[in-house]
Amino acid sequence: MRARIALALTVAMALAGCGGGDDAATQNNSTAIAEPEATPTPEDDGPPVVSPTPAPGSAAVSIPPPPREGRWYIRQDPDGMTAVFGPPKGEGSLSVRCDAPGRQLIFYRLAQPDSEAPVALNLFLPSGNTLLRAFPETEDHPGYYGRMPLREPWLKTLLAARGTIESDLDGRDPLSVPVAPELKQVVAHCRAAQQKGKP
Repeated sequence: MRARIALALTVAMALAGCGGGDDAATQNNSTAIAEPEATPTPEDDGPPVVSPTPAPGSAAVSIPPPPREGRWYIRQDPDGMTAVFGPPKGEGSLSVRCDAPGRQLIFYRLAQPDSEAPVALNLFLPSGNTLLRAFPETEDHPGYYGRMPLREPWLKTLLAARGTIESDLDGRDPLSVPVAPELKQVVAHCRAAQQKGKP
């Protein structure tokens, strides 16, 4: 009887030992799965990476007005009275000549023509704008000439204007000059001479 009891106890202990080993192995395997190996950090042998600095936002750039070198003066030419803006002894950057026999004013803008094609001579006043078809002149006085009939309504606006008269050639070569009494004098003289039938 005692021998049977001892044998049962031995078998039970052996079974308990086998079960404990399986639990420990399972626990060790779970730990190994739950804790993956850390990825090694690669060594940085290259130069440091510098993040580019974003360029500042581009602010609106205002274009400076063209220089106003010179002044208006009146010149008596064989072809008629002319109002000239520029240095007294130099070439005028803008001129307006009276052509009473032709019943028109001749506008001239100093420039260097790059072709033989006509351009638009734009004239701007605070109270009204107009434009002329201007033709290039490349010989005596390089520039552009445009003709304005004396009946043009814009001339009344010019005679009543103050401030500046702006001009450009097809949007290029802007020029800003004052509306001066000399300019108005030539326009008014030409209109009055035309009405009287005098040059």
